Amino acid sequence: MVDSINPDTNETSNPNIQLYKDFSSWRRTDSTGYVGASADDPNNGFASAEEKTLFQAIETIAADTVGTPPVSWATP
Repeated sequence: MVDSINPDTNETSNPNIQLYKDFSSWRRTDSTGYVGASADDPNNGFASAEEKTLFQAIETIAADTVGTPPVSWATP
């Protein structure tokens, strides 16, 4: 399963940091799983308890790639 946030949200002069925190929380606490176009979609939900656990364990990473590659990596 994959989900994403519009990258431009993070690559502007005013990123919405709370959006990333909320997104991470929504994913970590998701108990519904995939929501298809209709109630009879065979892909609805999680395929197993293991899939749900693995999905909830995914870590959220937000990165600003404007100006990539970086000039330095935390140079003192």
